[in-house]
Amino acid sequence: MGMNVIQAPNKNTIEIAKGVPKVFLAGCANTDWRKEFVTKFEDKFVVFFDPKRNDWNLMDASKTLEQITWEFKHLRDADIIVYHFNAGSVCPITLLEYGFWGLAYGRPIVVYVSDEYEKRRDIIIQTALARSDVKIITTEDEFVTKTREVIEDWTNEQR
Repeated sequence: MGMNVIQAPNKNTIEIAKGVPKVFLAGCANTDWRKEFVTKFEDKFVVFFDPKRNDWNLMDASKTLEQITWEFKHLRDADIIVYHFNAGSVCPITLLEYGFWGLAYGRPIVVYVSDEYEKRRDIIIQTALARSDVKIITTEDEFVTKTREVIEDWTNEQR
């Protein structure tokens, strides 16, 4: 097993070997950043949880419940969470998830915030107060590099 992506609303469970990191791809849904991002990890043993779904319909209440439940379960089960905040949307759900899962639990996180993201200052301040160990990433290349480092560190700690 190499790099694998489990995309919402996939309910199939795969057997994930001990020591293989599970990484949740949290972030704004107004771009397809996840598709490009995961291609940078084809040489790694890693499982990505991708909440972006192709059949999203905001007006379908059953899909909303299914989506929130899927994200909650996979955020809870993730070993590492990466956050991607880009311009074009405030990303309120991602902000909620960042405050709850990213800042409160102390698990490894990687945070990319574009210079144009309108809540950038808020994220920088909240992160400095709650997780002074987390450096805010400002370029896409650095986001990939830091994520690779965190995956490697997590993997080494499991040995």
